[in-house]
Amino acid sequence: MRACEFVESMYSLMPKSEELLEFGLSNEEAAEIQKSFIATKRDEHHVSENDSELEKLITDFEFDGLQVSSINFSKEVIAHKLGGITAFWEADPIVIKNDNSVVAVDHSRDGYVLSKCAKDSESFLDALVFVASIYENSETRSHWSGKHSEAVEKCSNLAKEPASVSFWGSLCPYL
Repeated sequence: MRACEFVESMYSLMPKSEELLEFGLSNEEAAEIQKSFIATKRDEHHVSENDSELEKLITDFEFDGLQVSSINFSKEVIAHKLGGITAFWEADPIVIKNDNSVVAVDHSRDGYVLSKCAKDSESFLDALVFVASIYENSETRSHWSGKHSEAVEKCSNLAKEPASVSFWGSLCPYL
């Protein structure tokens, strides 16, 4: 998935105001949540031809607090000895390596790879959109309820990385 397709997908997965209000949120709280699903194109961006789709997502677009499960995107690509940090899995950096693979790195042990996440950035975005779609609304949550293993397998297949099962499993804990 390309960065622009990820942006479009996240917008399409934005929860409806009515559903958020049914949870007891105020109009302001609902609007704040919806705002986090909307990306705006940055006026200035410094994308090179060799940038991965994850790097393009960070440099081309600005989200106001986008979070998918426990993944938060950084405001800029941060240099790391393995490549570039584009997001965080709770406190642990998600790094796009120089070979375009995506890994989670321990925040307290520099360079220690906790988990492989995806074969490449496009596959990472594919799997992440799938995770977001699971929690899109009560109907999709009900469909996936009790199907944790199946959802995790689908994520690791989309990520094209068999060694990513535990990573994706942590992003689908409530199934």
